[in-house]
Amino acid sequence: MDIQCPQVWKAPQAQGIKMNVDAAWKDGKASLAVIARDHHGECVKAWVLNVVTISAEAAEAMAVRMAVLKVLEEKYYHMVIEGDAKFVMDSLSTSSHRGSWEAARIIEDILQLVKVLQGTSLIFQWTRRNSNVVAHLLAKWAFCSGFNGPLMNGTLPGKVAKTIESEKAYL
Repeated sequence: MDIQCPQVWKAPQAQGIKMNVDAAWKDGKASLAVIARDHHGECVKAWVLNVVTISAEAAEAMAVRMAVLKVLEEKYYHMVIEGDAKFVMDSLSTSSHRGSWEAARIIEDILQLVKVLQGTSLIFQWTRRNSNVVAHLLAKWAFCSGFNGPLMNGTLPGKVAKTIESEKAYL
């Protein structure tokens, strides 16, 4: 019998930070979520932002751009930015995009921002949704609550904090 472990979030290397990103979108409104976690799985910081945008694809790209801006703002040096929007992550890895014009503009903006990050190790990485649950829950919470701004470990919504704790058991 082949027993498979559930695929869950994987920690970055020691001294590294992994930012998971996601967006919730409906009827032209979106909530962007970025959560930064260390190699122990602890939340370093999280950010949510509610925006108006034309598509879910554009919202996912906006979440990645928000993460890159936070890398610059927080002066993080060893980074993985991970998301479950394959088309966005693939576009950033290959520097080409065939999606909507709005998402293509945002991806181009991200690629220009990355050029500013000299001395920073930055990897864009696609992951399955079940490895991106915390960012997904955070985006859904922000969409329902309308909250904008930063969150710290003690101020995360209950379901998000509980999911982080349960994922740490697999590290």
